[in-house]
Amino acid sequence: MDFTALDYFCKVAALGSVSTAAKVHNVAKSSISTKLRKLEDELGAALFLREGHKQVLTDAGEEFYRHAQTLLRNRELAIESMSRFGSDVRGTLRIASTGEFGSSFTGELLYAFRSQHPEIKLDLTFYNPSLVIPQDRLHDFDVTLSWGANVNDKSILLTEVEFGLFAGKRHLADRVLPNHPKELSSHSGVLYREPFGIQRWQLRKGHEEIEILPEAEFIANDYWTLKYLAICGEGIAYLPRFFTSYECSTGVIVEVFPEWSSDKKGIFLTRSSRNSNKVNIFEKFCLDFFSDTGSYPRPKYYIEAVTGA
Repeated sequence: MDFTALDYFCKVAALGSVSTAAKVHNVAKSSISTKLRKLEDELGAALFLREGHKQVLTDAGEEFYRHAQTLLRNRELAIESMSRFGSDVRGTLRIASTGEFGSSFTGELLYAFRSQHPEIKLDLTFYNPSLVIPQDRLHDFDVTLSWGANVNDKSILLTEVEFGLFAGKRHLADRVLPNHPKELSSHSGVLYREPFGIQRWQLRKGHEEIEILPEAEFIANDYWTLKYLAICGEGIAYLPRFFTSYECSTGVIVEVFPEWSSDKKGIFLTRSSRNSNKVNIFEKFCLDFFSDTGSYPRPKYYIEAVTGA
């Protein structure tokens, strides 16, 4: 079996187009088409149907796709298992991660990792934070990064974060903050919608704990939107401190009642059951990264990356 043909087949199946697969993976379109024709001849079955500009899998193609993915994965694992006899670690690291802070958290982490290990390719899949990946699906990934959810007793705590209250200067310009956050009834909030209701502001100062659910004219299930609205003056937002550090440093947003914060929320790494040199490297990097993030310079998010700020 031609593994290059299998690889091209899976790429076209995933992207739905020979042209797109050729462009994304920097392969000549003619090379992919030739390999696919030979593969179909070898199998004696059509694998794709053309619908407009898209290539759609036939029933035979759907069946073969599952087997082809397994074959390619096993081949990669076999090659990787030989890496312990040499000095190089290569291959693709498949990562699943909750996506609510993808650009500002996972993106920064993986950018820093690639800066240290450019020989390892990354394949990242975000999943809905309201869902827990079934145990049988965890095997599709080498590593799972979970925000606030300890996947199992083998998960490794990477770091902990705290939420605080943040507002744009426009919102604070014509309002006087009360002496205590529980008196924020005169201030509107921009609130986060969780899967089973609105997220309440849970805050602690020493031994005192409070829970606030202010009036809100805007509710969303996206923290980036809430941060944007807070900056624009629409109200106070309950956000992780790491998520607002750049905006606070530039003065476009201010933390109110900074002595109050949420309980700490963990971020966990869970490995698949496979032992892998590249996973070992990634795990060690993550632990080092969160023990001393200053040692890994990286753009805070896309504005810094584009402007070079």
